[in-house]
Amino acid sequence: MRYPVEVRLSQPQARPRMDSLQQVGAESLLRLNLWQLMTTEGLTGKGTEAELHITDLHVCTKPGGAHVIVPLDAINLAEAERATATMVRHTLDSSVLLADWRIAHCGVKLDESLLGDTPERAECATSPLSVEPAPPERPPTPPDVMRERLLLASLRPSPFPLRAFGYDPEAAPGDSTDELTARLAAGAVQDIAFRATRHVLRDHRSLSLSRLADIDEMGVYGLLPPAYRRRYDASFSNWMLITVVDMAARLGRPGWTPPANIAEALALHIIITTAERKILHEKLAAEARIAPAFVALRAYAFDNDHHERLYTASEDAGLDPVFEHMDFAPGGLVSWFAPGKHGHPYFIAQLGDRPTVFDEAAALGADDAAAQLRAELGLDPQNLFTVTDLAAVGIVEGTWQATSPAVQPEVPISKGDLWRVLCYHRHSAQRWFRSWCAKLGLDENSTIDDLADAHGGDLREPLQAFGGWLTDPTRSLPSGHTVGQLAGTQHGVFCDIVAHNLSTIVEYNKAGGLRQGLLIAAARGGLSSTRYGTPGWPSTVELVAPMLTEPNHPDWGPHAAAHGGIAALLPVYAGDEFSEVRDTLTAKPWRVDSATADCVVTALLTKLTASH
Repeated sequence: MRYPVEVRLSQPQARPRMDSLQQVGAESLLRLNLWQLMTTEGLTGKGTEAELHITDLHVCTKPGGAHVIVPLDAINLAEAERATATMVRHTLDSSVLLADWRIAHCGVKLDESLLGDTPERAECATSPLSVEPAPPERPPTPPDVMRERLLLASLRPSPFPLRAFGYDPEAAPGDSTDELTARLAAGAVQDIAFRATRHVLRDHRSLSLSRLADIDEMGVYGLLPPAYRRRYDASFSNWMLITVVDMAARLGRPGWTPPANIAEALALHIIITTAERKILHEKLAAEARIAPAFVALRAYAFDNDHHERLYTASEDAGLDPVFEHMDFAPGGLVSWFAPGKHGHPYFIAQLGDRPTVFDEAAALGADDAAAQLRAELGLDPQNLFTVTDLAAVGIVEGTWQATSPAVQPEVPISKGDLWRVLCYHRHSAQRWFRSWCAKLGLDENSTIDDLADAHGGDLREPLQAFGGWLTDPTRSLPSGHTVGQLAGTQHGVFCDIVAHNLSTIVEYNKAGGLRQGLLIAAARGGLSSTRYGTPGWPSTVELVAPMLTEPNHPDWGPHAAAHGGIAALLPVYAGDEFSEVRDTLTAKPWRVDSATADCVVTALLTKLTASH
């Protein structure tokens, strides 16, 4: 039978009471360590219909201790209480931070659903352990009391002087915010900053316990840009929690430095906006009177409006909004927390500079990249389609790199099928760029300079559309999967990687023009002749073709004996059948069967290894 065992823990009275962050830390220690013990002891009911999950553990911390409810299967009530007390005591003893805590109470929590229709039910239903009384509703604070509270709050240390709210003691009446209004606005900001820590801790707890938590109902996260709602998960919350708590602390200290990144700007934006709404909701001042004070504050506090642009993003479910903001958030949500010059030390340590796969080619410069295309590959770097074809390969290689979740899928897929998917994307990217050029009236005889004249030199819009197509979770692939299935729960991370690499081209384009952006991407695409989509691919097919029909070919090396011999893996081709396969490999390799694709990948790896 499953018993809900209630445990009340208390810390020594001599120890200072825990603040909000310490309570979150204590909760995490208790929850994770208890769950690890339950898993080790086989007490989670794994494999049964009543299997427990970590979210079934109820852990609620308070300044002086914690309240825990552990659901436990046991032969009787006494055994459930004994096992729970032993696990909790072991958890406390094994933690340096909780070692001096004590168990104030440990007993089964009575619950109506466990009692059934027994004569004792009526008596037990009134037990203080089974019925938690609803907290009494607080009466609304009278406007005069609220106004006085905010005016007192305005006297706290603050980075914003009254002039930040538009107050100018030397201005004529009506030409600036009056002192009372400025103090009211300053007090509201202080009041909301104080409460923001509590709200963000509650939001963080909800997201940590369940991916199904309702974002819209949250005090802080519910006010973040709605288009990114599906990206607000536990990992995001870990970073946003630090940002909001740090911003609330900064608002209690003199001296102001504008937000170092988008996340800090969002945290401040939410605090300021909520403070303004509070004054209007409580009817403490007319909108015409208070609005100019907050307009002045925003002009004083922010040095750009990037965070506001996030709220204008489309909520189209098929397009991740990161591609609308590549010009100022080049790495997707990760770049929201980029530390900059004055960022939080945690993010400086975690992020720093994020290199891209284009860095090697970018070091060449546009002229060097053009020279490389001409000297090493014998290509004309002025021909538009020559450059865009190789640029498409370079972009695909950059966005489906080894660190991308799209090539570390959560669903089973063979290396051959994955190779077919990559070939398909190179081909599709090339077609996509050619189609874009055709819409501008350009063809195979056009030059790269013709594209700059036709388009005006801005790559942001077409690359935004390309990123949306590349990451569309509903798009079908040759392997039978969709992009969403391959990326799985890491689809958002995949979008960030794509945005990061596409925005690199945008930045090159911004610094050196359209020619530089495409030539650098093209140089990246042409670095390897063993990739489908490059001029050297047909020769590569001819190089590995003999290996695909001869299991004893000497180039197989150790692979000939691996997996019971390469002969067991190679398809059998009758007559001129392989001639068709070779033609398909040359022109449209994603159309070969999975077995052939597996052997092609093995052959390519064997040749590459032998050449090095």
